[in-house]
Order: sequence, then structure tokens, then C-alpha cells
Amino acid sequence: MPSPKLKLPQSNNVSDLFGYMPAVLKEYADYWCIEYYVKHPVTQELIRQREKVQSYKTRYGTREARKLLRVAVSRLNLKLSQGWTPFFVHEDGRLLERMPAVIEKFLKEKQRDLRPNTMRSYNSMIGNELLQWAKENYPVVTASTFTRNIAVRYMDFIAEKGTSNTSYNNTRKMVSAFFSWCVEKCYAKENPFEHIKPKRKEQKRRILVTADVRNMITEHLRRENNIGMQIALNLVYQSLVRPKEVNEIQLKNVFLDEKYILIPANVAKNHNERKATLSDTTIELMRKLGIEKLPKEYYLLGGNSNKQSLLPHKIKSSTGRIGKNWAKLQERLQFPKEMQLYSLRDTGITDLLKSGVDNLTVMQHADHHSLEMTTKYAKHIDTGLVQKVNKLLPDF
Repeated sequence: MPSPKLKLPQSNNVSDLFGYMPAVLKEYADYWCIEYYVKHPVTQELIRQREKVQSYKTRYGTREARKLLRVAVSRLNLKLSQGWTPFFVHEDGRLLERMPAVIEKFLKEKQRDLRPNTMRSYNSMIGNELLQWAKENYPVVTASTFTRNIAVRYMDFIAEKGTSNTSYNNTRKMVSAFFSWCVEKCYAKENPFEHIKPKRKEQKRRILVTADVRNMITEHLRRENNIGMQIALNLVYQSLVRPKEVNEIQLKNVFLDEKYILIPANVAKNHNERKATLSDTTIELMRKLGIEKLPKEYYLLGGNSNKQSLLPHKIKSSTGRIGKNWAKLQERLQFPKEMQLYSLRDTGITDLLKSGVDNLTVMQHADHHSLEMTTKYAKHIDTGLVQKVNKLLPDF
């Protein structure tokens, strides 16, 4: 009975069969070296490797050096046949992990530290967009082989989608944060996005919400008995609570007698716990909703996903519900689109500064990092500025 034959893939190259070309001793006129070829474990390209061994000839003489080096070549070929690779030999094996696995670990770790809204952005930009682009264009890439050249191509892809400068910069910031984490955790040696410059910031297309428009909105909401939306807008304008923070407020954070809302660190944009002052008008509206008799775990302005109303509820309202209600007000009352929901916060900051409240107090109330940020918000366009100044201009 004939012995079974080993079936090998049809290939003329040893490297295709075994992933390497055996080491040999090369005796060049200028130097000796051990030379071999091995496939890179990530790119699968055949890379030549050379180890200079001229010192053997100098130390032991030509004849003895050949004997010693033939033994070294045999041992090296044995290692190669067993799957050894010179790549990353002194490095952590994490450098070989593929992007999907690394991204999954990054998002899992960040989920413990980031706010839900920020986490959604990371899931979208890193877990979906970056990962999908890498799979389509560089299917075997790792964080360690994601070069600056690839990073530039990725940002070109983002720019060619027609995204705004702000969106471009946000994407760059998040992918750079991901690769900084990769460097920290030994999945990469350098951050390929580190030297890519952000685009110039676009001027915010927001104008202040005038008193006439605010009065018009208030009267409309009163007629509709929409107390929840009244509270939401008061919190943004008077208490300087960001719309996304309003969405996260629970009744346990509301202190009516002390006249403030506690914004927890895990809710605040800047991760700083703070007390947001409540106006008497807002407190009166909250008491109309009977929040003092409801469970403390309820959300101040929650609600079912099928309704647009904002009322105390055990379920948190969907992200952006306040913004959608604002858009409906804008459509119905026909005030300028540049008067955005966030314009109310800008207006509140500006009005506080104009009323004589010192910059430091406004900075703390607005939860800003610096006084520069606070004064920057005061530069928004005031549509009534010309009329106000005209009345005060002195005669020549």
C-alpha cells in the first residue's frame, strides 16, 4: 500500500508555503551577515532581515567563524520553522492586535468614565465610522501600523464628506484621543493624528434671544399650559444649565427651599459638580407640577418616547426633545433661526454681565473653565445694539 503523500498548496515560492525563506550565511567582500526573509505578521509582506556577523570572523578567524555561524543559521531556521518572527520580538504582543479588538476594549473602558452623550459620540466616530473605514481600506491594519500617512487619508475622507470645520475638528479630537489611549496601553508606539492640525473654527451662527421674543415664547407656553417647556427654558436662560444637562436632572437633585439644582459631576459637561441657582418663577412652576410629592428617582423633565411633553417621569426623555420643542416654537412663532436653543444660555450670560454681576461669579455660575470663555460668550450678536447705542450717542 503506497504511503500517503503530503498535499501542499500549488506555489513555486517557499515563502508562500511556510511564511519565510531560510537563513543563509552571506560572505560579502566588506562584511559577513546572516540573511533571511520572513512575512510581516500584519501586512503579510516578505521582509528581508540581515544580522551582521563580521565580528565572528575578526575574533575567531575565517574557518572557525564559519563553523560557529553554520550552527547559528541552523538554530535560526529551526526557530523560523516553528513560527518565530523577529517583528516585535522585544515588544508587548498588544502591538499585533487588530483594530476591531482594540476599539472594543477602548470603548468598554471609556464607558465607565464618560457621560452617555459623549459615549454615543465615541461609539459613532470610533466604533462605527473609523472602524468601518479601516476595514474597507486597510483590512489587516493594527493600531501600531496605523501610520501618519493613513491618518492623513482618513481625515481627507472626513473632509471630502462635506463636514463642517467643527465636525472635522471633533472627529480629529476623538480619533486622536483613541490613539493616545493606544499608546498608553501599549497597542501603538505613537499617535498618528498628533501632528494633524485642526481647521480654523467657524464663527458660531447664533444671535441673542431678545426680550420681545422671550416674552412672546412665555405667553405662548402659558396659553398652552406647557409648564415643562417653561421650566426647561428658564433653566437654560436663568440658571445657565446646558440643554443636555437639563435632560439628566433627577428630582433628588432639586432643592426648592434652598433655591438651587445640584448638577452632579457625571452630568456636568466639564465634570464639575455645581449648584445652579433657581429663580423664584422657576420654583413656582416646579411646585405646580407637584414634584415634592413624587419619587426622588424621577427625572424632572422626562416622559415617554411617544410624547413631546416634558413632565416629571420615571423614564428619562429622549435626547434632543427640548431642542425639537424649541424648533416647533420657532416655526410657529416665526422668530429667527439664528436664535437657537443654546442662544438662550448665551443671552443669560450676556444679560448677567450687563446687569453688573462680576465676571468671576458669572464664570462659576456658567461652569466655564476660564474668564476668557465667559467674556467670549458676551460677544454674540445683539440685534438691538444699534438702537440702544443710537439713543445714548452724545451730540457733537
